[in-house]
Amino acid sequence: MVHGDSVEHLEIQTNATEQSIVAAQASGEASGQVSYCIRPSAPLQAIKWKMVPEDNKKAIWTSLKSQYKNRQYNLLQKYLKSKDCPDDVAEANWQWLIVNKWETEGFKDQSSRNETNREKQEMKLVVGTKSSCQHAFEMKEKDSPVWPSAAEVWKKTRTKKHGTWAVSNGEEIRLQEEEEKNKEQIASAAIPMVENFGLVLGKKRNYTRGLGFKGMTSATEERTRLLAENEASKKRADDLDVEVVKLNEITQRQNEQIQAQQDALERQDRQVRKLSAALEQLVKSGVLSSTDEEVDA
Repeated sequence: MVHGDSVEHLEIQTNATEQSIVAAQASGEASGQVSYCIRPSAPLQAIKWKMVPEDNKKAIWTSLKSQYKNRQYNLLQKYLKSKDCPDDVAEANWQWLIVNKWETEGFKDQSSRNETNREKQEMKLVVGTKSSCQHAFEMKEKDSPVWPSAAEVWKKTRTKKHGTWAVSNGEEIRLQEEEEKNKEQIASAAIPMVENFGLVLGKKRNYTRGLGFKGMTSATEERTRLLAENEASKKRADDLDVEVVKLNEITQRQNEQIQAQQDALERQDRQVRKLSAALEQLVKSGVLSSTDEEVDA
């Protein structure tokens, strides 16, 4: 993370759910990092980035946009509390946000509509943009494999500082009831807390609750598999092309050798014919008799 002219290294901690929590002392805890955004939506069965399905690329960009939006939201909260520019933001950027975004009529109108919509919610979140998994990670003991229950996380994210519910609608009671009723199912789940939430709040298809990203659909998995097979087929075809080129080169060399041998035989044949013609001429001229020719032969 860059702060002015200095560079601060981020310490990345990864919990059991493979969700990364980024800690930066100068700016507090960040809600995620690029690798955290990419991992859930980037299939490993793709040889190159261009082979990644468009659905997955869209999911990655959506995640990155969400983190960018969260960053601006956090800056807005600082602006509402204090007009002073934070240490990790350039003054020019801070002034640009004030003039071109936060103090515009359109932004104020949208904020007013959002506030009205929040008032209609049955149960308010009181944790800002921080995810439930991040809260659960902070609530558990550092070296303990035991995670807090869904009811505990629900209460943590929906109670005010003095301990009262933001607006109670009984969901916390349902979480406790489901935990009692489905102990074995919840306990055997990879992440019991997430399973408990799913039983009460419902499960959304192709969505990994707690991580905030779409899972890979069967169609996407099939597309990824076909792309991988297609890439492998292309590689095999390229390898065959290389072998064909090698065989053609070998065949060409053999043909050249055969042609050279044929040329040598033809030269020898011509020399033999010349010698025969010369002997014949000598016999005719009387220099050699046919008997001498036979003896020489």
